[in-house]
This record gives sequence, structure tokens and C-alpha cells, in this order.
Amino acid sequence: MTTIHVFAVFFIFASFSTPLISGQVECPPDGIVYLPDPDCTKYWICADGDSVSLTCPNGFYFNPLIGECDFADNVPECQGGTRPPLTTPPPDTTTTRRTTTTGPPDATLRACGERMVGNAGWIEYSLNEMYPPRLRCAFVLRTFNHSGFIFTLEENGLIEDPTHTGGSIQIFGFSNEGLADSANLGPPNPLPQAYVAGALAVVILRTQFMGGQGFRLKFEATGAWRYDFVNWDDVIDGVTPGSLSYPFDEPEYHYNTLSAFVFSSNHEQVAIGTNLLLNLHDVDIEMCLDGCTCDYLAVFSFTGSGLQSFDKVCGNDTTPLRYTTDSLFIVIFKSDHTRNGKGFKLEFDLVPLLN
Repeated sequence: MTTIHVFAVFFIFASFSTPLISGQVECPPDGIVYLPDPDCTKYWICADGDSVSLTCPNGFYFNPLIGECDFADNVPECQGGTRPPLTTPPPDTTTTRRTTTTGPPDATLRACGERMVGNAGWIEYSLNEMYPPRLRCAFVLRTFNHSGFIFTLEENGLIEDPTHTGGSIQIFGFSNEGLADSANLGPPNPLPQAYVAGALAVVILRTQFMGGQGFRLKFEATGAWRYDFVNWDDVIDGVTPGSLSYPFDEPEYHYNTLSAFVFSSNHEQVAIGTNLLLNLHDVDIEMCLDGCTCDYLAVFSFTGSGLQSFDKVCGNDTTPLRYTTDSLFIVIFKSDHTRNGKGFKLEFDLVPLLN
């Protein structure tokens, strides 16, 4: 069985000179930048002149050379958890992890499974080229400091699928409350634009037949200012027997987390006669007096025309929970401002339909 560990944090640095003092930071007036703190366990997000301080997971220090939390041994300037005061920022660096694009020079996602953190960009898939049938092609978008997205379908050669309602491009927005909004673009919907609430969006291209061509979709973050949650996102495709444990190599999960995991079978609808199986077990997620309102895990199955939502999961239970779909899963994990729980484990596989 293959074990998949996902650790995706995304950074872009800008070049400017500013002193860093523990407890405060001077931010540039524009753009999103990440800065180290003299306390090696902390770092700063600057977004259009405003800042927020975040803390690395236990045992990790912020490493400005690679732009993310790293093992302490890899950050030699930190002595006893403290780094010397910085008067010069690290060199200009854009860090890309796996299939993730972050910011300029080309803020465009072009392949199924790619993810982006930013406030504007494009998804351009198979534009002016024929796409394959039975696609379930997912992209994950996240904004640092807004509450929603405006999507504009600038160009497309998509064809209508009479077997499903809704557009060829389906967009789902998530907030700390769960599924916040959804929209359809592309045939048969004639409207080129849609607003979707939520700081996290999953965009799915669904095709059933050959003959159509791709699209270019522009997105722009909008809505009230907000600070972002700590996040670990991934799109896991080409499913073979495997597992995912969350958190990763830590005794407890982080607080203020909003994470998305998408599971698919080679970005396609699963083969006829099989299902995509997801087993959830070893759940240790904080439960409030009124249920799963503090921390929770939520599983959604893409039906081709929308999402089927299962009950939110929290508490402490080793009994496995079993979910199946013929398409793909979206798993959302959210934690509040207190850190209290060991997380969960997921196992996934393709199984015969009768199982």
C-alpha cells in the first residue's frame, strides 16, 4: 500500500529592504509576500500592506531560502530558535511545489490537478485543442485575503452534454462553514461570468464526449478582507491502493486550518463496473458541545451535476467510515483557533462496483 504525505505551502517573495523586529514587520504596499521572523518558528504574510503572523508546525522553522516551514536542521542561522535580525530580505524567489503555480510571471493553470494561491489568474486547459471524453479534471484555487471569486469564461470550445444538467465547468466555493456556493459555466449556460463565495474554490471540468475543445477561465478574488487559514491542499490522481494521514508527522493538527484534498482516478470518471472507495478511520477531531462546529472533516462526492454532501465528522472514533463514488471526492478539513486533536487517516482504492 502506498502512503501519500502532502505538504503544500505556497510562497512568493518581493524585493525590498525592511527591518524585521519580533512582533512587528513592515510590509510593501502591494502584492503578497512572506517574511521570516526573528522567532524561527514564526513567519509573516504581507498582503497589500497589511500583515498577519503565523506559526510553523511543531519541530519546524521557517526557511526563507525555500520559502516554507522546514526541518530545524535545514535552517542553520537559527540558534536556539532565534535568527539574527534581518535588514535585507532574501533574494527574489518564486517557489513551486509539485503542480502548483504561484503568481507571476505566468499565473495560469494548464494541467488537471494543478493548484494556485493568489488573487488573480487563469485556468487554460486544452484551448483550441480537442479534449478527451469522460474527464473529471479538477483545479484548486485559494485567495489569501478575500471572501470570494469572480470567474469569467473568456474563450471556450466546449460542447453540451445532454446527459447532465449544469455547465461543463462546475465551480464549488468553500469557507470555514463548509460548502459556501457553486456555479456553472459553459454550455448550456450562455452567461460568461459567475460569482462564487468562499476563500477556497475547486473548479471541475466535466466532459462526456469527444469533439469539444478547451477553455480559458479568468478568476479574480473579491469581497471583504479576511486573513487566510493555514492550508495544506492536494489533488491526488492515478489512484492505486494508498493512504493519507493528517497531520503529517505531528502529534496534533494545527489550529486555524482550512484544507482541501481532491481524490480522482487519472482525472477521469472511473471505469465502468468500478467505484472509487474512500475509507476514513482513526478519527480524533475536536468536538464542541453542539457538535461539529469547532473542527470537522467533510466529504463530498462529485455527481457530474453537483456535489453529494455526507455528514460532517468529528469526535474520537476508530470505526471506519466508507464512501464510494464513480467520479471524484473532495475532502475538506477545518479547525478553529484551538489545537485539539490527532487528526484522521484516509485509505483509497478502486474497487469492483458490487463491493
